[in-house]
Amino acid sequence: MSPCHAFIINMASKRPDRRRHMTALMADMGWDSYEFVEPVEGVASGQTNAANMSLRNTLLQVIFPRAGKMGLGEFVVFEDDVMTMGPRSHVGPKIDGLLQEVRSAGLGWDMIYLEYCLEACSLGMRVSPHLNEAITPFCAAAILFNGRRLQNVVGCMERYEEPMSFTYSKCIREGRVRALVASPPLFAQDVVLQGDLNHRGVHMILNWIMKMYDPDATESSPRLPHCVEGTKLRFEFVCFILILMAMFLLFKIFFF
Repeated sequence: MSPCHAFIINMASKRPDRRRHMTALMADMGWDSYEFVEPVEGVASGQTNAANMSLRNTLLQVIFPRAGKMGLGEFVVFEDDVMTMGPRSHVGPKIDGLLQEVRSAGLGWDMIYLEYCLEACSLGMRVSPHLNEAITPFCAAAILFNGRRLQNVVGCMERYEEPMSFTYSKCIREGRVRALVASPPLFAQDVVLQGDLNHRGVHMILNWIMKMYDPDATESSPRLPHCVEGTKLRFEFVCFILILMAMFLLFKIFFF
């Protein structure tokens, strides 16, 4: 059963492989209430490139109005290259659990980041067993929105014309939007291997990320991140990603 309705942004004519990936992912998660949304064209403006303007336009012109017409209390927006951080079948119940936590704690919230956003050592206060305050999340590929407070997010987007991840983070820091982060995260975006969603290296990276949260953490006993050496961890992570990208590019050059 679906924890809530989901919108998946995907251009079928250009990325049918990603549509197939997301269809399989949703089926494995048991998520049956979702729809694909064709991205609205975007034109580069200032510091924001065409792809980010497309995401912005798709949210403002299609997804948010549709969510309002459907009367959705909560809904998720996915980009088409996300992967689960753990067993797919566990994701739906975990999202149900997150929603139960905010209701039980009486938390007012606008967004819940469900994916890993390079924020393991910059999380804010723990507000419930599996949620922290967001401080500077830099991602936008798997976000749970509160349909009852969507005007806060819309106001934020209309105020700034920057890449969406920066726009959200700026509004969070200014207190215009309240965002929470799932801890541990449920999803990660495939940005490392240029869309090869089945590359075994991706799973190695995901396992390494989870170790950043706590080497001894389990699904039933998640813990706060180890942040004593947060700067070192981030530096190592960046170096690791750059090395992987270089190796992959060399492999493509010499073998294709």
